[in-house]
Amino acid sequence: MALRYVCGTPVYGRRDFRIYSGSKPEFYRIYRVEHGEDLLMSRPPGIDRTQSLAFKATGPRLSRLFDGAEFVSIAALPWTRRVVWVD
Repeated sequence: MALRYVCGTPVYGRRDFRIYSGSKPEFYRIYRVEHGEDLLMSRPPGIDRTQSLAFKATGPRLSRLFDGAEFVSIAALPWTRRVVWVD
């Protein structure tokens, strides 16, 4: 994939996840992810700040499935902070 785009102002986002153990369901880890998200392209609302986009899938199966038209949205994450702890 090769991509050129015009940078925008990242939007702050935060997500919390709990990942439970398969062998001990009472045990889990908490993942908190904070990031800046820059939406480069999103077809439903008509956002497109890409200058050029080239995508190539190789191999006998993948090359038939993907031609680059499948992209619905592309986002850049210029910064990410992840914290993990056990409760």
